[in-house]
Amino acid sequence: MQETHGLGTQLKESAMEIFHKDELSLKRDGYEIMHLVSQMKYEDWDDDPAIKNVYLREVADSLLKALGACHVQIIEHTVRKRHEVFPVSTGEPYKYNQPTSIAHIDTTVPWVLDMVRSLNPEKAEEVMKHRVQCVKYVYHIG
Repeated sequence: MQETHGLGTQLKESAMEIFHKDELSLKRDGYEIMHLVSQMKYEDWDDDPAIKNVYLREVADSLLKALGACHVQIIEHTVRKRHEVFPVSTGEPYKYNQPTSIAHIDTTVPWVLDMVRSLNPEKAEEVMKHRVQCVKYVYHIG
């Protein structure tokens, strides 16, 4: 039996052991599956202040611990909720961004450094003397 996974790669069941969450390492593999129990309820995902004050705080705390970082700064967030006819396009604007069909990176190194400067104008040069890491964090709300 074959299954298709996020990168569109066909894998046999015998190869599935590479996806065991306890064996993945952000440092070694470039991605990791983390366990986050959020206080958010499904209906809270329509409330941007709740997302910022509850969920993004939970994410920042989780990343501080996992990365051993001294500071985590959330740059942006996006809520994606599947329209009932997804993946077929209606041709009309959707209330929410739709799920992505492939794993992707939204940033470049110059963009990240520009964001550090933009969000931390008084201390950007001091911040960039240390390691700066951009992490994409995905949470399934459904």
